[in-house]
Formats: sequence, structure tokens, C-alpha cells
Amino acid sequence: MHSSTELTSDRFQVTCNGQRLASFADLTPGFSAQERLGIVIREPMQAMWASGLIMSAVTAFYDIQRQSGEDYFIYPDYFMFGINCVPGNYGMLDIWPDHKRITVGGTAEECVRAINDRGVTILLVPDMPPRAAELERQTRSSALQRLKFGLVYRPGELVVESDIQVTCPPALEPYLAEIINDTPALDAAAREALRGRRHAATAAGAAVEYYRRVSPATALNYL
Repeated sequence: MHSSTELTSDRFQVTCNGQRLASFADLTPGFSAQERLGIVIREPMQAMWASGLIMSAVTAFYDIQRQSGEDYFIYPDYFMFGINCVPGNYGMLDIWPDHKRITVGGTAEECVRAINDRGVTILLVPDMPPRAAELERQTRSSALQRLKFGLVYRPGELVVESDIQVTCPPALEPYLAEIINDTPALDAAAREALRGRRHAATAAGAAVEYYRRVSPATALNYL
């Protein structure tokens, strides 16, 4: 919950088709505190390159909590799904408690079952050559009746035909440094390589992330 006092939506530059939005919430008609974001990764540290979008969504959740004018102690129900990998320690991105970081098997069926079980409404998927997702009928139906849209990202790179951009505030960088330091599976060389990539991404002043919005059915084809 550290971010609930350190970050506000105006510190993120979220644009859609070139138009600046007030917050992540404006991407989602009817955005509420019950929204559930799911982030799919294929490598333990892949979600670092979607950290701006993740934290803009987290901050939009806390915007709602702040509006109540009451004290609160709550985390958004946002989840990370590592396909055949154990996700890194993303507690600094408020993917917390750690049971919200889930390792799933390599088939689309296994992944979508886990996504359905957690009621995900917005799905973030890494870019890859799409393929028809082989899903049981009830699994597909459950996903499609709940998902609002998907967002395709390419870790650290420009997404073809991107329509959404998120510029990360400098205040986010210490969070990512802690993730690198606190993920036990990384050896010294891997940590240094990640630090170098992040330094390069922020050399111009701020890291910019690119996303392509897709339909729920299309999003499933990236699993």
C-alpha cells in the first residue's frame, strides 16, 4: 500500500490514440474498485516492462479509496500469471499478498482456468505470434462473458499498431530497483543486465510503454 500515499494519477501520462487521459480509469468504461487486472508473463521479470500501466491501474484503484474520505487498508485484486515460470517479487507494484502471483502450466486451458478463477476483467498479455487458443467450451465462455478487453505489450519495445501509451513517473524507478534486488532467482549478472536495460529505457528522462488494445477473444490467442 506504499503507493497509495506516494503516487497519484496525474503523475502518469496515459494516452489513447494520442489523447491524454486523466487516469487509467478512463480506458475502462465503468471502472470501479472491483476491477480485476491480470498480467500474463512468460519470464519472471517480464512485467517490469509493463510497470507503468500496472501502477497507473493500482493508482486508479486507490483514487477510489481516497474519495471515500475514510481510512482504508486494502490492496487491489490484481494478479500475475507466470506461464511455466515463477513471477519475480512484485510486491512493490502492489501485486500483494504473494498468493496473487501464480505459476500456471504452459497450455492456454491451464492459464485461462486460473484467470477465470480470479475473475479477471482486464487482461495484459505479452506480444507473440497469435494462435487459436485451444480451450474447453465452458472455459472460453467464462472468460468472454467477464473480460472487457486485452492489452498486448512487448517488453521494453514498441508494439506494432499501439494505440495506448503510458509514460512512467521517475518515482516508479526505486520500486523497480527493489524488485530487482528482492527477487531471489536472479543472479548477479541478471540483476546487472536488468539495471542496465532500465537505465537505457530512462536515459531520455522517462520510460514509455506501448500497448495495443484487443478484444477479449483476441487476447486469449496470445496465451
